[in-house]
Amino acid sequence: MAECLSDMRPFNGVWYDPISRPIRTWASAILPGTVKEDLLEDVRAFLTDEEKEWYAERGIPHRRG
Repeated sequence: MAECLSDMRPFNGVWYDPISRPIRTWASAILPGTVKEDLLEDVRAFLTDEEKEWYAERGIPHRRG
């Protein structure tokens, strides 16, 4: 059984860090009309303590999909 598990390790058992890129700045996002401002306003409202409490009181995970 141990032999089977060792065969399943990626890259002969050595883990590699994924390729990463620098985070883009908000200023570099180009969106039509007021979409950018609307998104930022929505995120700010979603992250308020009141919003988090609303979700917690109802047993709903506080997340966006």
